[in-house]
Amino acid sequence: TPTGGTYNWSNGGTGSSITVSPTATTNYTVTYTVNGCSSPLTTTQVVVTPSPVVTITGNQTVCVGTPTNLTAVGTPSGGVYTWSNGSTSASITVTPTTTTTYTVTYTVNGCSITQSAVVTVLPSPLLTVSNPTICAGGTATIQATASPAGGTYSWSTGAMGASTTVNPTVTTTYTVTYTVNGCSITQPAVVTVSPSPAVTATTSTICAGGTATLTATGTPTGGTYNWSNGGTGSSITVSPTATTNYTVTYTLQGCGTTTFTTSVSVNPIPTVQVDDTTICQGQTGSIMAVGSPQGGTYQWSNGLTTQTISGSPSSTLVLSVFYSLNGCSSLADSATIFVNPIPSINLGADTLVCESILPIVLSSPSSGPSAQYLWNTGNTAPLLTVTGEGAYSLVVTLNGCSNTDTIQVLIDPCLSITENDNLNLVVFPNPTWDIIHVQSGHYSMERISIIDNLGKEVLLFSPKASEILISAEPLSPGVYSLIVRMNGINIIRRIVKY
Repeated sequence: TPTGGTYNWSNGGTGSSITVSPTATTNYTVTYTVNGCSSPLTTTQVVVTPSPVVTITGNQTVCVGTPTNLTAVGTPSGGVYTWSNGSTSASITVTPTTTTTYTVTYTVNGCSITQSAVVTVLPSPLLTVSNPTICAGGTATIQATASPAGGTYSWSTGAMGASTTVNPTVTTTYTVTYTVNGCSITQPAVVTVSPSPAVTATTSTICAGGTATLTATGTPTGGTYNWSNGGTGSSITVSPTATTNYTVTYTLQGCGTTTFTTSVSVNPIPTVQVDDTTICQGQTGSIMAVGSPQGGTYQWSNGLTTQTISGSPSSTLVLSVFYSLNGCSSLADSATIFVNPIPSINLGADTLVCESILPIVLSSPSSGPSAQYLWNTGNTAPLLTVTGEGAYSLVVTLNGCSNTDTIQVLIDPCLSITENDNLNLVVFPNPTWDIIHVQSGHYSMERISIIDNLGKEVLLFSPKASEILISAEPLSPGVYSLIVRMNGINIIRRIVKY
């Protein structure tokens, strides 16, 4: 100052400012002249700080997916690091998926320097392995295939080549590691051990003429079946006429074969026989079924299950029966219970006949030309001539059924009191059906009573006349005593009501 003067620098500059690039600390002087007067010499110093240095260390070639550490070392120390991924520490850990450049800027004493590091990412190798299946006791070779070529193999079995041979007793997992260009990959390999095949089959029991389905089950699954009858599926349907064995052979994936023999039992169709029977009406009839072979059960059409059934049908009855044994049922057989009627027989009530009308004939209503008759006298005709008192029995048999009746025949002299002609008593007709005609001649009948065989008076009259007609309709068939009181005398007559 004042303004308007000129400047002279020690490096030859003439402006108020100069630009310099000293390589070391340097002093610069300037003189200011205005109006012919110069200022004292002024000295200024430009201090030159040395440039910092930074280096990057660490593994700069990695396999894909593998992390790596990069470390920056700056000098002089005490500066600040700034990485391209934003980190401000001296070291960074990175896991690039592709080849990547990382930079770091180191600043110290106001000076900075930038350095770069390229992390090369190697591709992961490819590895495939076989997963063989073997039968129990067999040997398997596991084959590994890798790229890029040129690497090394390491198996969990200790083998070092591209393949290894094993013979596990059970399904087993093995591993192989393939390393190339410093990168490794590990894969498992499963050797499946199929057990020895086994097979079973169902059995069956059928009735003669029936069909049976046999089903085989092989383990492990996936094999093939061959039956002794030519069948090739797991099931066959057969219709043997007698108990028969069948064998199935099961083959599994080259692991050999196994067989199993089963059978179909054939039970014969049972038979049953039942015969007709004949009974008389009112009797109990039994029919018995006979099944063969023995040991089965019976089923009747009326719901009964016993071998023998009984009943008293009022008319002819037809029943059928089935016989079952071992799950097989016979054809039905039928039996008829024929019910024959009891023949009708009636010799009538006990009778009193006058001796004068003997002989009399006893008979019963006809039971037809096929009926058989047997009297207790030994006679076999339907009619019997009787000449004396007694009990007469008749047995009538028709179609095996019998009926019997007995009649008591009494003989009465039928004498009137002829000693006294003045007491002449007449009773007619005798036997009678409907009317009893009683006449006493000249005497009036004071009292008439009719007594049955038990001594009971069943009819009583007081005619006060010498003649009376008595109705016999109230009387049951039989023999009665007729007592007439007249002229102070009781006169008895035997009468028969048919």
